[in-house]
Amino acid sequence: MGIENQTKQIGEFTFEVIPLGAKAADKVLLKIAKSVGPVFLLAAGGGGVAGAAEALEKLSETDFEYVRDTLAASTNVLLPDGKKPRLSAVYDVLLTGMTDERVEWLEWAIEVNFGPFFRGLKRKAEERMRAPEAARASSSSSSPTT
Repeated sequence: MGIENQTKQIGEFTFEVIPLGAKAADKVLLKIAKSVGPVFLLAAGGGGVAGAAEALEKLSETDFEYVRDTLAASTNVLLPDGKKPRLSAVYDVLLTGMTDERVEWLEWAIEVNFGPFFRGLKRKAEERMRAPEAARASSSSSSPTT
């Protein structure tokens, strides 16, 4: 049972993301982790100035282009005339001058393909962060009072 195609209106266009196959998704996930991930973490408010410098230093143009191009090749643009070209075929012309829309599409295409995985990682990280707090609270409440 795989993930279903998902559509979303972004700006003046409707995009349909077709989830990647397992092998392509594995390769994209690795490149996201190496390259794009730190930038999205930074955009979400994490990392501060030191994080910004590190994220930009790790950002590989080649990896970014691979992620973008692979996701664009699995995205259709639903046009008013009923045509559904692949985004990869029309990306450069269709989205010229639309930085917000390009970034929103990319974030959403990553979410469609990897959202459950990243939410699981976030949940596990939060649990790990709470574990030491719970242990400290437990040890301080069980210590004898004088």
